[in-house]
Amino acid sequence: MTDLLGITTMLLAGLLTSLSPCLFPVLPAYLVYAAKRSGGALKVTVVFTAAMALSLAAYALTASTAGYALVSQLKLSPSDAALLLSTLLLAIALAQLTPAKELGSLALKASPKVEKLDAAGAAALGALFALLAAPCASAPLLALAAKAALDPSSALPSIAAFSAGAALPFLIVGATAHSVGQRIHRSVSRSFIVKRSGELTALLFAVYGAAGLWATGDPLLYIERSLPTLRAAAPWLWGIVLPAAGALVLWGSSGVNARVSLLALLAILAGLSDSASAVLGTASAPPPLDLHYAILAVHALAVAAWTLAYAKGRGRVTKWLSIALFASLTSCVPRCAPALPAGSAPPLVPATFSVPLEYALYIVSFGLLPAPIALALDATSLRRYQSAAG
Repeated sequence: MTDLLGITTMLLAGLLTSLSPCLFPVLPAYLVYAAKRSGGALKVTVVFTAAMALSLAAYALTASTAGYALVSQLKLSPSDAALLLSTLLLAIALAQLTPAKELGSLALKASPKVEKLDAAGAAALGALFALLAAPCASAPLLALAAKAALDPSSALPSIAAFSAGAALPFLIVGATAHSVGQRIHRSVSRSFIVKRSGELTALLFAVYGAAGLWATGDPLLYIERSLPTLRAAAPWLWGIVLPAAGALVLWGSSGVNARVSLLALLAILAGLSDSASAVLGTASAPPPLDLHYAILAVHALAVAAWTLAYAKGRGRVTKWLSIALFASLTSCVPRCAPALPAGSAPPLVPATFSVPLEYALYIVSFGLLPAPIALALDATSLRRYQSAAG
């Protein structure tokens, strides 16, 4: 049952990849390409979809091999690997609801140019479309990496299902290019599945992540065992993401807007304070109490400044960076609070709910990690997409 669920999930993930912002807008180019073939259209379509599917399979196999090697190196048990898979899938599900899902629109900068209408040209175009799909396929590719780490024998069927799902819309459009292809594209473009592909992908991976937690047999036990690792990983990850995002915003606003530059510097400082928190966590001797207060103060200042900027301007970047900074600050509390004097900081959650709620906190934190990078790229005009406010 679990294998069937995994294969079905990957098939749907591949389908959603083709209907995502990475590939769906370039479907008309393929439609025109296939329609130009007065003869041999089916041959060209088969070659194109085979090249695309094989290229995606190669990416997925690379990700799966890397995931298996990582878990083998860490010597994780099957249940621990299941928890790792579930944590990754749940974080990816949340990321699909943030601006991070729009990173795939970078692929729209590449416009395929077809010069030769033959099998070789179809194969090259299929490989190019697979490359364009890679950003939007990052979620299922990461999921495949984690799945291979849990059960290597299930990797190949899942890879095949994912590749088939991604190639299916192109196969249908190419085979009907001379008759109803244009009508199919217009109809699909107005469909719920295209308009809500991000939400559907999020739901898909959330369900699969929950199934992975259930598969451990005792989720609370393994979640509790994983909390020290998650607690240690969060500040390192935010310590990388926030300075990188802040540096991009600073570079984009340099000499243009002093207020934005100041906000970017605060984001960089918040990220550096995360790194400091991570380093303090590895120290053998207890660090000075003032350092913990300073870390929390820097974070609180950055959150307050970005939240105030959003309240004044209602900007999309300020909104999501405020949320990301708050997530970073909240994920720091379980590490910093125990070092503070008793009674100086209230507990994060009641003791009876601390394990599941702290785990949920890290899911939210990791799911928001890609958002600052996506927003920073947006703010520096390196990306070409128009976003709705919120």
